[in-house]
Amino acid sequence: MIGVGARTVDGTVEVLDLPAPRQPEAGELLLETITAGIGPWDALLHLTDGWDVSIWGWTGYYYVTPSDQSSIWVVQGAVNVTKTIAPNIAATVEASIYDTNYHSKAMLEQAYVSILLSDKYQTLLTAGRFDSSFGVEPRDFWDRLTGSASLLFGAQPQQLTGAMITQPIGRTGFSVKPFVTAGFQDANVPDSPSVGVTLDYSPHKTFQIAATNWFGPGFVWGEPANGGYYASSTPIENWWGPSLDAVNGGSLYFLDVKAIWRPVPELMLAGEYLYANSFSSKGNFEWDGVMFLVNYDFNDRFRVWGRWSFLNDPAWIVTGAIQRRNEISVGVAYQFYRNFETRFEYRHDFSTALPDQDVFSVHLSFGF
Repeated sequence: MIGVGARTVDGTVEVLDLPAPRQPEAGELLLETITAGIGPWDALLHLTDGWDVSIWGWTGYYYVTPSDQSSIWVVQGAVNVTKTIAPNIAATVEASIYDTNYHSKAMLEQAYVSILLSDKYQTLLTAGRFDSSFGVEPRDFWDRLTGSASLLFGAQPQQLTGAMITQPIGRTGFSVKPFVTAGFQDANVPDSPSVGVTLDYSPHKTFQIAATNWFGPGFVWGEPANGGYYASSTPIENWWGPSLDAVNGGSLYFLDVKAIWRPVPELMLAGEYLYANSFSSKGNFEWDGVMFLVNYDFNDRFRVWGRWSFLNDPAWIVTGAIQRRNEISVGVAYQFYRNFETRFEYRHDFSTALPDQDVFSVHLSFGF
């Protein structure tokens, strides 16, 4: 983000490189930027003409033991472009490329339009392909706090293709987000849509609780959509979302409940519960899990985190193995420059079906 000003009382007026605000998520629209100052600088401030371009990326190295492939690396780059078309309309496109030592993938992660239908009631329509934001963990690595994703990350849709209405309920802190989508991300589901609603309550900026209910076409045992949730038995290789070991069949009910609390500015506590049941004539195919996350900021640069997540997959729909799996992770992060952060993480996975695994990883994320 750019601004115009002077660095000292008697300094020269210049264009300033300022920290960028976070990108609006699906269901959000930047309505207005308020600035204050004295001076004929307006012409310098309107250089972008309604365009907002962000470039993000990260790279990570994982050492996994025991594993057939102990060294794993990944690189991801993304470009996010938002164009303000009118005071109440904006369009966003985000493209991303992954490259690893065994697989490459290019994705159109997001392409949607946000329309403020009512300024009085703050009714917002989002239509297109956009991140779901159901769980505690955001879709992109640079927006998350940890080095690896939890076990719940690949057990829920990270992306919707459809439409969503965001409707705040007065000044109560409640908002309702009904949506319709083409189906569960990266699964072989029929064209008939799924429907759902997210109920969000945030009475204060330090606390949020949200619950999402989803109903639509389900799936039963079958071949995976694109190679399975795990390319190997290493769950840290899930970087972009679910790929269920299933084909279409039956009906799916999905529930996700999350809570995020900041009792003090330095401390964040988060919890999440997930339940899914795809019921059909072949039987019920269920999975469920929980996750807890703690993050503590010592200052603007240095922080630590700890996480525990659990996934019960009795029908091997999510992981490709009948198992109850746990993971425990701890890590540290240091931001040595704005939007440039390095993270170090130790993770231990243990399962009722697969051998225990220890993962040591280092990551670098950056943004412009």
